[in-house]
Parts: sequence; structure tokens; C-alpha cells
Amino acid sequence: GKTGEEELGTQDEAAVQTASCFSMGTVALPLDLSDPSGGSSSLGGPIKDGRLLIRSTVFLTDMHDGRKKVFLATKDQPLQLKLGVLLGGYARFGLTQQVSFTVTDVGSSTLVTQTETWTLEDGWERIYNLQPRGQYWLTWHHAHRERTESACLHFGLLLQVHPKSDLARMTSCPGSGSRPEDMFPESLDVTSSSVFRYSKPLQFLSQVQRGFLTNTRIELSSASWVGVEVGYNFMVSHAEMDFVLAQESTNSKPMVQSTLEPMNSPSSTINAKLTAGAVLQPGSYVIRVADDHWTGQIEGSACFPFSFDVTVVPESIKPPRILSVRPHPSVPLVRGVDV
Repeated sequence: GKTGEEELGTQDEAAVQTASCFSMGTVALPLDLSDPSGGSSSLGGPIKDGRLLIRSTVFLTDMHDGRKKVFLATKDQPLQLKLGVLLGGYARFGLTQQVSFTVTDVGSSTLVTQTETWTLEDGWERIYNLQPRGQYWLTWHHAHRERTESACLHFGLLLQVHPKSDLARMTSCPGSGSRPEDMFPESLDVTSSSVFRYSKPLQFLSQVQRGFLTNTRIELSSASWVGVEVGYNFMVSHAEMDFVLAQESTNSKPMVQSTLEPMNSPSSTINAKLTAGAVLQPGSYVIRVADDHWTGQIEGSACFPFSFDVTVVPESIKPPRILSVRPHPSVPLVRGVDV
């Protein structure tokens, strides 16, 4: 697919290079996630019955020195908030690849400590527990070193909120559940010279607290484009996926890193996906897929929704074809966003 720069027309590209703040393809963070008039409706808000899902590309401006405060009220039930900030692909629109985030109790002015955090190559994910009848400020800040620098920053945002009473139901097992190895096999036979497709639709994978790590080996006899998608529920799973050379399958440094994107409608069981695609030379490779959980998430075992798609297109295939589409066609477009 094209990079963000290639997607821009000549005039738009010139505008990006000269403007200190560029907002095409983004939406502003709202003022309030609880009030219908707070500006969150285009993003999927406001919060209703303690539930909220925001999946968009957002923008911090120079106003208030790159700081944005968003109000959230919990009403009568304890809530869990999971947040993902994705800087990959947006770094060229900001002078530094850094955005900080805090949750502050409005009444006591004390910071709420995250109960879990994961650091990614292109961002981070965090989980916060919010008390009933609480009022909170969610604050994003893009720091910059010099007063003359712009504080503007683009970043991808996934924010999901649920009542804590939902969480057990979201990981209940329909029947016995499947094993991760049933969805992510040890190997795939992709030696054919034609297009290869492996697709496993929604299954609920039985897991224990430590999660899982699978390794799927593929052998390429010719240079090929390899695309992989792993669908899951953003709230209950911290999934990871990458490609490595087979002889380096225990190496922590991937040769191709996945990116997190929205998938399906907000009400779908699977609402996020990891996607990775690259042209790989002939050889042996391993697709690694893992799931991790916050401390104390599972007592005994629980089931987590996943899907898995692999497409291999040899470079020799003619004529050229569309390999992937972004954003995913299953995701409703955000009103008011340039695409």
C-alpha cells in the first residue's frame, strides 16, 4: 500500500511541509465523554451504561501548549478503561514522537495509577480502574523542548470502557473453547506458485493467566508479498504479532512488526486487529502470535475471541492486484474525517 506521503496530492503535500499543524484525516479530542453535547458523538460517544469505544486518528494542537483535557464521569458503577496510543505512521506530523497521558480524580486532584501497561514499538497500551460516582480528567500532552517548536501531534487512539461486571461475561467460554494451536497452526504449506489464502474466522480460544505464544512456520520458494491479520477484542486481550526468520524465532527483534487497527463495527465481538504485510524473499519464516493479560485477569481459564488470516501473493503473479485496503472496509467511517 501507499505511505501517507504518497497518498497526499501535490498541493496537499506542500501544505503539510509548510504548515506547523496539519489536521487532514484526523478529528479533535472532545471536551466531555459523558455529556451528549461534549463533542464525542462523531467518535462513538458519549459513554452509555458505562460502555464506550473510540477508534480514530486524533490531533493535539498548539492550543494550551499541546495539552488536552477530556472529562469522564462513571455514575454508579466501577469501570475499567483501556487505552491504546499509536504513534507509528504519524511521526512525520510531529517534531517528537512523544505523548503523555494521565487520569486525574477531579475531586481529590490525585493521579490514578494504571493497573497494567504495555510498551509497543510504536506506542503503548494502559489499563485504569475507575471508581463508581467518580469524575475524572483524561489528559493528553505532547511535550516539546523549545518554545518555538510546534506542539501539534497526530496519533491513533483506541479507547474502550466497560463496567467491571462485563469483563467475566466477555471472556466466558461457549462450550469448551478452542486451543490457540487450533487457530494458529505449526506450519502452513505456501509452496504453490499461485495465491495462497488461509482464513480462520471467529473462534474463542481457551487461555490461562499466562496467555499464549504460537509460532507458525512458512516456507517461501519465491519472492512473495505476505499479509497477516489477527483479529481480537481490544478490551480483554493484549495481542502481539510479528514476522521473524525461522532461524531467529527466539529473537526479540522482529523483521516485520504489526500495527494495531480498528476492525468491524463497535458492537462486534472482534473490534481490533493486528496487521502486517511485507515482500519477503525465498526462505523460512515464522509468524509469531501472542496474547497477554493484566494481573489477576483470569482465575482458572477463560475464553478470548480471535480470528486469523494469512495471504501470500508471489511477485510473479500477473496482473498486479490490490493486496490490502485501509481502513478496513468493515469499519464505519468517522463523520467529518477526510479520507
